[in-house]
Amino acid sequence: MKNKKIPVVLATLFVLAVLAVGFWRTSSPSVEDHEVQEFLMDTVVNIRVSGEDAEEAVEASLRRMRELADKIDINRDDNQLNEINRQAGQKAVEVDEEVLFIIQNAKEYGELSQGGFDVTIAPVLNLWGFGSGTPGVPSEEEITERLELVNYEDIIIDEEASTVMLAREGMRLDLGGASKGYIIEQGIETLKEYGIESALIGAGDIRALGTRPDGEEWTVAIRNPRPESDKFADNEFGGQYVTAVRGADFSMATSGDYERYFEEDGEMYHHILDAKTGYPVRGLASVTVITDTTLMEVDLLSTALFIMGFEEAKEYIESKEHLEGMIITEELEIWQSQGFEKLKAE
Repeated sequence: MKNKKIPVVLATLFVLAVLAVGFWRTSSPSVEDHEVQEFLMDTVVNIRVSGEDAEEAVEASLRRMRELADKIDINRDDNQLNEINRQAGQKAVEVDEEVLFIIQNAKEYGELSQGGFDVTIAPVLNLWGFGSGTPGVPSEEEITERLELVNYEDIIIDEEASTVMLAREGMRLDLGGASKGYIIEQGIETLKEYGIESALIGAGDIRALGTRPDGEEWTVAIRNPRPESDKFADNEFGGQYVTAVRGADFSMATSGDYERYFEEDGEMYHHILDAKTGYPVRGLASVTVITDTTLMEVDLLSTALFIMGFEEAKEYIESKEHLEGMIITEELEIWQSQGFEKLKAE
């Protein structure tokens, strides 16, 4: 039968900040409300801020996030990331402190997932064509050959010299799955510098600063990975979302198989690849992790846990007091940590 290919679906976990947190306006005429939506880091970024000089703060926050995103954009030829890729197997490249920090953290999560999550996956990811407009399933031989270029342990980091080198020619780093949380966190830090105490940045992942301007907790909804099914059709969200959580000063990240995918011969292939096999991870539909610490941690962690699978992900979340989570299997069975239940909005 002839292969049937459909365009890659960019269905980012968009937690509908406008819908989920509702519209708000402050009562004080001296306090501004400002909201901006922009395409950044290959996704839609929503920023909602309340406070004096809110507009100026948002502009500064966006500048900061753009600056960081440009540094690690694999599609730009003029940044440090692609200099590392160009010099693979040849020499080390000096990088700035932030790029070094992102790469170090990515390598740590490679170790956590025992190599399942690996930012050197780019040579294999390119075979699948995600983002190219013409995705397709590569041959087993092609995948096997490219897997020889994938190994996070071959990222050579010299902290003292602030250099990074890929051990073998043909290796490539892709930090797209390892940097968004850090970039958003820096956007929040910029808002704080302007005295902002109430803000929410949604970019698939969510970072909430303080409470809403009215003092109420933020409420965010978590997307149903299979809205076309009848599994959650009778809930209060009409099946579009599985549940909603409430909180203040928190970070939430979700990794799911519905974020970017294509279908071929009736089978769905998503972009979260197991770096040990070169194929999309099977077993889970989504993993959501919530913490009261930085977004960088849960952004990386949600992907690593998705790759690790149900049992290991469950055990890891349960072992960390500062983490709560929800796991949805491909069969749409749900597991929620004990603390997650307490976060659910009523």
